[in-house]
Amino acid sequence: MTRVIAPDSMPAAPAAQPMASSTGPTDDPPSLPDLTVWAVELPAGLRQPSLDYLLRLSGTWNPLHRRALMLKRLGELQRYWHWQQAHRPVTHAAQVTLEDLRAYQSEQLARGLAASTINRLLSHLPNLLRQLAEQGQPVAANLSRYRPLPCPESLPRHLRLSEAQSLDRALLGRLGDPDPITRLENACFAVLAYTGLRAGECLDVSTSPRPMSTWRRAA
Repeated sequence: MTRVIAPDSMPAAPAAQPMASSTGPTDDPPSLPDLTVWAVELPAGLRQPSLDYLLRLSGTWNPLHRRALMLKRLGELQRYWHWQQAHRPVTHAAQVTLEDLRAYQSEQLARGLAASTINRLLSHLPNLLRQLAEQGQPVAANLSRYRPLPCPESLPRHLRLSEAQSLDRALLGRLGDPDPITRLENACFAVLAYTGLRAGECLDVSTSPRPMSTWRRAA
């Protein structure tokens, strides 16, 4: 085992808060979940480094989405640790090896998971291990050779003018449809197409009484 020191570091973590009930609407960001009850079946050497890593990482997240992201990342790490314990039990996160990560990749591919999904699920482990190395804990030197699985090339990022105009006409022809699903699809398309926002950024968009039929002219 060789000590590996990573140059970059993450911002300081916000304090974890227990889950709290609310007696009425509030503009305050939701609090973090109660981390004391997370994955209590795991050894402390897996639980605590995972929590320390996610708490530091959560300092970079949008406060409005921090709770949801924390729950998602906790679930992903817990699934990995359960796999690790079934594959090759360890008592501390620093004991994870490059061979473990490659075995996880191979097993998940055999189960039919997409390479992009596997890469996302595994993205935490190299970063968590780098954090341990920054703290002076010995981790496997060959972890620097970990590589995400290659993914198929992304689809084109833009439409031809004729295709964009065809979508415009299709949307305008649907604006009078009273079906709730169609109206939702119209609203989603209009926001993405006419504002330049990404899907994740739409979560922060506030509603407006402005008729959708005026959006295209204003864009």
